[in-house]
Amino acid sequence: MDFLKSCINKKFKNDEPWKIVLKTVVASGALYGAGCLASEIRENGLGETVLAIAKKTPIIKDIIEKELAKVKSKAEEMALTSKEVLEYKVNSELPSKGVSREVLMKDLTKWEEIERSKYSRGQTSGTVYHGDRSLADFAGDVMKMFCLANPLHPSTFPFVQKMEAEVVAMTLKMFQGTSKDHCGLTTSGGTESILMAMKAYREKGYAKGIRRPEIVACVTVHAAFDKAADYFGMKLVHVPFDRRTYQADISAIKNAVTRSTVVIVCSAPCYAQGIIDPVEEVASFIEENDLDVGLHVDCCLGGFLAPFVRIMDERKGLPKFDFSVKQVTSISADTHKYGYSPKGTSVLMYASRELRRMQYFTAPRWTGGIYATPSAAGSRPGAVIAATWAVMMHMGLEGYMDASRKIMQTADTIKKGIGGIEGLEVMGDPQLSVVCASHSFLSMLVQHVC
Repeated sequence: MDFLKSCINKKFKNDEPWKIVLKTVVASGALYGAGCLASEIRENGLGETVLAIAKKTPIIKDIIEKELAKVKSKAEEMALTSKEVLEYKVNSELPSKGVSREVLMKDLTKWEEIERSKYSRGQTSGTVYHGDRSLADFAGDVMKMFCLANPLHPSTFPFVQKMEAEVVAMTLKMFQGTSKDHCGLTTSGGTESILMAMKAYREKGYAKGIRRPEIVACVTVHAAFDKAADYFGMKLVHVPFDRRTYQADISAIKNAVTRSTVVIVCSAPCYAQGIIDPVEEVASFIEENDLDVGLHVDCCLGGFLAPFVRIMDERKGLPKFDFSVKQVTSISADTHKYGYSPKGTSVLMYASRELRRMQYFTAPRWTGGIYATPSAAGSRPGAVIAATWAVMMHMGLEGYMDASRKIMQTADTIKKGIGGIEGLEVMGDPQLSVVCASHSFLSMLVQHVC
């Protein structure tokens, strides 16, 4: 220690105090910057880090801003140049005098007819999942009856609360969540279901002392997981998919798990290729290593299809994806897709009430009283909950089974058609409604580039 002090004093003996302070500050800043850079490289890789730094330089930043301005301008132009829309007046402020219902309904009826014609031609992929006009009218009638209902006030709207509980219970039964611990709630859609689930896992990580909880998921998972990581200050660790099966690479998942991992995500199926990830293999890995991490299965797309396909047993190779797998701790499933309910509803299910509680928000000291909400929203539209309940009750098991059978037959027809076209091939083994094809030359090119 004395030797070190002697060396330092000798080095700086001719420097004025202000120079010593300045050199210390500069050296400390350099060390801190180097540490931050090393952390960025470790987390995002050298290429991404260099690119991020380059984007901040004046020249590159100016180029990017110019290109973004072009894209923004083009997007706005596309959004505002629909021939049908341009035929109507732009209303940028409240009318001084209210417009009559008759006039408004005339316009609204016309607009609805135009939009319906766009998806009723049988050429729309996704977007609208049930084209039966009578079912939509029925749901609309129910929504009209409950348009003022708000589940935030259960004492005023007890039947909306009853219907919400029954929607959750029926969905849990579909996913074999039959124990007293299985529970859930409704949200505004798949994205909110995913956000709320990840929020719960973040809180669990915080409780364990993890400063930045990590999500491990395949690159094929829905972008809502990226949004969750961004919103909640989590780290999303992406792993690759198997180039042959397009399932999440189980070896990569095993290597990606760290002490900071709070949840592993599987898709059933993923949006792009329609592949169900190896849920059972991930569950076995968790069990064999006695890991205290969650396993979330995102069934937002196939949630009201996979359970009925499993019951029909028309796909004997359909892998397990639900609560029959012991290690599955949460599942997201959209009622407003193949559940055929109005847009704005999804169900998030948990294997334990304790985990569900972690997504809640409470403000007990608010001057307006205790404020508590189970999900992101405060007030929620009871109308869509009521309509979801009504549609599920109306469809029944038989109705969903029949719809699922027709969808599977159509998917098989598409797969066979792709197989009969030279150069085209189905990507992986999609077992539900999504069928993705690639051209052999393009596939080779993509694999070479990636």
